[in-house]
Amino acid sequence: MRKPCLVILFLLSLVSSASAQSDPTAAWLEDLDYVVEQLNGKHPNPLHRITAGEFAENRQQAELSIREAHTDIERYLAIREFIASIQDGHTGLSFNGDIDLLNRQFPFRIAKFTDGYFIAGISQDYEQYFGYKIESINGHSLDEIYAAFSRITIADNEFGRQARIPPLLSYAPLLKALKIIESEDYLDIALIDDKGQGIETRIHSVAEVNFENYANLKKSLDNIPLYLENEDQNYWFTHLKDERSIYFQFNSVSNQGKESFQQFGDRMWKYIDEHLADIDKLVIDLRNNEGGSGRLLIPFINHIIKRDCTNKSGKIFALTSNRTYSAAVILITELLRHCNVIYVGEPPASPSNFFSNSEYVGQLPNSELWLWMASRQIDNAWSVERQYFSPDIPTPFSSKDFFSGNDPALEQVFYGDNRMVEQIALEDGVGKALLAHNNLLERNGHLNWWAGSDKIESRVNLSAYALLEADELAPAYTLFKLNSELFADSYNVWDSFGEIHLVQDDFTNALPMYQKALAILDEDDQRRSTVESNVNNIAYNYLRQQDIEKAIRIFQLNSILFPDSANVYDSLAEAYLEAGDRAEALIQYKRLLIVDPDNQVANDFINGTENQALKNNSN
Repeated sequence: MRKPCLVILFLLSLVSSASAQSDPTAAWLEDLDYVVEQLNGKHPNPLHRITAGEFAENRQQAELSIREAHTDIERYLAIREFIASIQDGHTGLSFNGDIDLLNRQFPFRIAKFTDGYFIAGISQDYEQYFGYKIESINGHSLDEIYAAFSRITIADNEFGRQARIPPLLSYAPLLKALKIIESEDYLDIALIDDKGQGIETRIHSVAEVNFENYANLKKSLDNIPLYLENEDQNYWFTHLKDERSIYFQFNSVSNQGKESFQQFGDRMWKYIDEHLADIDKLVIDLRNNEGGSGRLLIPFINHIIKRDCTNKSGKIFALTSNRTYSAAVILITELLRHCNVIYVGEPPASPSNFFSNSEYVGQLPNSELWLWMASRQIDNAWSVERQYFSPDIPTPFSSKDFFSGNDPALEQVFYGDNRMVEQIALEDGVGKALLAHNNLLERNGHLNWWAGSDKIESRVNLSAYALLEADELAPAYTLFKLNSELFADSYNVWDSFGEIHLVQDDFTNALPMYQKALAILDEDDQRRSTVESNVNNIAYNYLRQQDIEKAIRIFQLNSILFPDSANVYDSLAEAYLEAGDRAEALIQYKRLLIVDPDNQVANDFINGTENQALKNNSN
């Protein structure tokens, strides 16, 4: 009885398949459904960086784009844009023979610096344009082109896109598919030469490129910068004796040749131990490291942890860039957790928590594109930041740095003041710390990822609280004051600054600190209750220590800050009861009833007190 049903189902599947093949829109919509199904069923968490509403909206937009598309390439890009929207660099599509957007290239390489987009490599036919700034391609600005590529680029964050987009800008089919050029055979490019003069020229595409023969930075310089040496090696190190430093370039978290990474690490650390008197710094350059196997990292990290002579502030530096990715990000996160490392450079291509272990899932049913998907979620950081990891000292590349062979990161490590602002404050005073911070801000204020980050505020606050817990009140006060000078618009720094005043029994000056915190917050801001709770918790801590008088003073301060809060009067009444002062407790409970007339605890206490008073009078 089941065979006819199976036959019908089989015939229906053939009809569906034939329909999909005859109707490209239906076929690509079916492919989109397959991608959605796989993301929901096999991805560790497709909603890690976007909401369920955004996921659904992006899917609807992909469906609309497929329906409005005129070519398979446009339909493919619609699905790719949908996948890119979940912001996971380990999940994406592979090209196949039917859709190959990488088969013709323009013979140049584009690089993005702080001051724009430049030709960083170009064939000998056009080598006179090497180092020129790009103004536009076929009338489209580079920012406009970057935005178009950004929508389809598979990456975890904006910095990952900054690393992955420039190499794609030379592919003719992609430029045409995104409607930047009309023909795959050529493009018209507007340039600015090194004298500031505008130039327009036409560049033709080629079937194959060989960048080794192109005009590039290595060929233009007499002395190649360290970060460009031995790029083909996974790991190598050298002793820079004049700088009293070990420079360790770590390009891939993978074994190489006859010497495994663990063997290499053992050899390097043996050398460091033997030459320790001549070494002040270890520089770990991760700027070209796009990942590998995180399992290989443990022995190397252990080497650092067990060496107190090396694992000190100002001894170890990690250099990062927007190419630093995957297992390399695991390394910087583990170093942050276990070691005293100063991070220099630019944010890596993913935050500390990300997805990894890309695996083949299957082929899309109609286009037969290969779908790859992350299979593991990496949660190895205390930070909840989901977008980027911010280095301690920013050293972005300008075009002048790049083409002259300068390395701003190494120059900072070797010749700059690498102390954190809190260290400067403790050693040289708050004034010098503010000056140092303002100098950094003057150079890097345009970098929102650094100037707009709360990392410095958080780091200073954590250092201050560590000193506070160690009962080192004077240096703790210095750091809380520093934060109030650096981040005067943050309610949190005033909340913390108020606390150190309470600890020091300076109740008069504690009050305006908390008032400044509240003045920053709107009346309906939920963080106001956080301030109230923080003050209350401080008071209760003293109450538990039987420092009842101090607890009462702090509860009183809270009642001034939050006169409409029933909880502050309840806590103050409790403290008075602990002190044996029932009369003052009664006053506080009566104040509580003005705010909360139905409060059972206050009513019971007042009624009980009044009944006791009547009983005493009757006796």
